[in-house]
Amino acid sequence: MISPDKLHEILDFDFATGKMVWKARPHARAQWNGRYAGKEAFTSNSCGYKQGAIFGRLYLAHKVIYAAAHGQWPDLIDHINQDRSDNRITNLRAADKSINSFNSKIRADNKSGVRGVNWFKPRRLWRAYLTNKGPQIHLGYFPTIEEAVAARAAAFQALATKEPKG
Repeated sequence: MISPDKLHEILDFDFATGKMVWKARPHARAQWNGRYAGKEAFTSNSCGYKQGAIFGRLYLAHKVIYAAAHGQWPDLIDHINQDRSDNRITNLRAADKSINSFNSKIRADNKSGVRGVNWFKPRRLWRAYLTNKGPQIHLGYFPTIEEAVAARAAAFQALATKEPKG
């Protein structure tokens, strides 16, 4: 993996906009400089992320920008506003799987419009649940969606403020 210092040698970064531009390479063939130097680096892939190759290895733009800004490569990055092409440094944060999945978009087949709440047909009640680093936690059945949403919000808040063990 390329070092964060080397990134600054080959790319200009605008952390406020999330844009990267290729720098001219003194030892590169004139053909490379004519084609890429001064142009925006990386293009969108089929999943909406920007990606590109550096010295033959494929990189995701949000990880490159984060590494250049913080001096180390992250394991996982979360786009705070859920826009995969928005690579402003203020929109990127290092995350673990639970934070990243919690901030993901609601599934297309979600009928309640709320994460962690669904209609439980056999009981004809709204069901609330929470998933955190393991099996799903059942929070109960409720006659209204508002009650189910409130129960999930309270459980999530309690989980988020809970002191870590150890």
